[in-house]
Amino acid sequence: MLGNPRKFMRALTAVVLLAHPCQAVADCGRLLPLVQIHDAYRAMISAPTDQRPNAADMLSRSIPQLSATYFTKAFQSLGLETDEVRLSTLMLDAYLLAAQMNTGSVRLSHTQSHEANLSWLMSEIVRSGCFTKEMQPDGNGAGLYEPLRGPLPLTTSPVSIAADNMTFTKGAFDWRILIMVLAIIAVATLAALVYRSRPARIARVERLPRENIALLAKAQHDGIEKSVVLLDISVGGAKIEWENPPDPSENVVIDLPVGAKPASIVWSNAFFAGLLFDERLTAEEFEDIIEANGSVTRSQLTSVM
Repeated sequence: MLGNPRKFMRALTAVVLLAHPCQAVADCGRLLPLVQIHDAYRAMISAPTDQRPNAADMLSRSIPQLSATYFTKAFQSLGLETDEVRLSTLMLDAYLLAAQMNTGSVRLSHTQSHEANLSWLMSEIVRSGCFTKEMQPDGNGAGLYEPLRGPLPLTTSPVSIAADNMTFTKGAFDWRILIMVLAIIAVATLAALVYRSRPARIARVERLPRENIALLAKAQHDGIEKSVVLLDISVGGAKIEWENPPDPSENVVIDLPVGAKPASIVWSNAFFAGLLFDERLTAEEFEDIIEANGSVTRSQLTSVM
């Protein structure tokens, strides 16, 4: 594919556009249940009384199915680290509070510790770069993690709550990926340009297998046609006998038995020149030229020379 830079760049661009947003959304999506835990935890403390039982019921059923290790790995997939021990302790505190509320034995005597848990958890969620939320101070000046659109709509689905109340944002994580992708594109573009450069093409053609032949041909340069003799040929170039040939890098057209082929002069002296075909010969064309070589007679070659 590097042989055709335009096709290569179109394919690479398509992969980048498809893969980059999907990967970012997938990694952020693993943190959605953590957002739900925060919102339900907050609801058990500060939401209207009639909403607290719903939050407690949801947490008591959701937390046992989740683990701090799962969320720690989700942060690591974003290139971040978090305190797994503290997160595990927080989830246990939230679960115990939910259990007490479900049994009617809840006593919010440790509100300060719960507030500290919520403040830390909110900072970790925001630090992920995946979500943003408005901070609305309560009457005591403490920050509440309030939903953007009315009261918290508690359900039994962690993902549905988080998706309804959170907004994806482009944080530092997205920029790091973008920089990495741009660097890959730049390197790939440079590699494609180098691959298609004239020196690289000449080096590859020089390594190709060659056939020694003695075949009459016509060469055109600056509108002047001249008879020449092909002395050897590969699918990428040829050596010809040409008295006073053009200088290196000059463009010519060589009339072969398989048709006219644009080429350029790689090297030249008073009697010979090396050609680089603009497009390589196909296997069939190469075979046809070798077969045509057998039809050249010594008298024909002598008349040209």
